[in-house]
Amino acid sequence: MRRALPLLTALIALAACTAHVPPGRGEPLVVEGATFVPGALPGEPPLGSDAGTPASPPLVTSVELSGTVVSAGQLGKAISGHVSPDTYSVALALDGLGTGYWIVPAGSPDPTAGGDLAWTATLDLGWSVPPGNVELRVVALDGEGHGGTAQAIPLCVAGAITSDLTACDPTRATPSHAVSLTWDTDVDLDLVVVTPDGKVVSAKRPTTALPGDGGVIGRPTLADPSTGTLDRDSNAGCEIDGVRREDLVWPGAPRPGTYLVYASLYAACGQRAVHFHAATLARGEPTDAGAAPLAETSSRDGVLLAGEATGGATLGTYVLALEIPE
Repeated sequence: MRRALPLLTALIALAACTAHVPPGRGEPLVVEGATFVPGALPGEPPLGSDAGTPASPPLVTSVELSGTVVSAGQLGKAISGHVSPDTYSVALALDGLGTGYWIVPAGSPDPTAGGDLAWTATLDLGWSVPPGNVELRVVALDGEGHGGTAQAIPLCVAGAITSDLTACDPTRATPSHAVSLTWDTDVDLDLVVVTPDGKVVSAKRPTTALPGDGGVIGRPTLADPSTGTLDRDSNAGCEIDGVRREDLVWPGAPRPGTYLVYASLYAACGQRAVHFHAATLARGEPTDAGAAPLAETSSRDGVLLAGEATGGATLGTYVLALEIPE
């Protein structure tokens, strides 16, 4: 009997942990604070552009989304809109992805929208969402859960480097070069790059462009393909965004010289250590689809301890260099 007790205890602990996993947490789309329902999205498919029949009620009368380019692992994407007054709740799902849909309640009548009901939701995208074009579908539901005609919102899921949109449009040019820093723990880790002319590129100065007269960087300089731009400040101030990645990206060939790459632990955010992967990337050969993907040309892995956090007071730990020949 004594031998069985440890096994029984372990099974009880495992069952308790499993019971507390919220439904839908492993889905490619998670809607914060919403209810997950397994199965197919209710309602009718979106009407085509040449549809001659009216949409079936209840209706989604408007959808507001700031930007349709998203990335896998992105958190906190806000979406809102209005539904007809006969709506009880709103269902959301990615078409063809996942095992169910999410439901948020419809809100109060909005006098500025003719009495239609307002609704809002916050979207989190899982890392399993593949790069490319996907469709977010939104359906208004009545009190019995019956859906009307869906609204389709096209989204472009960018590649790991958000400025690389070739997965959505193979005719777009892949960035020429990039420096990338990824990590495995929720810390505020910063990519820092020192350019050949000595400029320190970081979250505070997110471009390789040099200021002109008066200390101002002109728009033509920022738009120059040889100017590199930092794409994000991930986990800034320990506000965890789930991305854990920063990239310095050049649309065209960078100016010649040696670019020194550092990993700077700004804040440990309560973690003991972080493992990171730094890499330089360059545009490869075109594929059959016409796109020339970015490929790693050099890389280095490392680890930083919590005690090495500097709050941005130093460049950080040197990891590798990007060499651009004349």
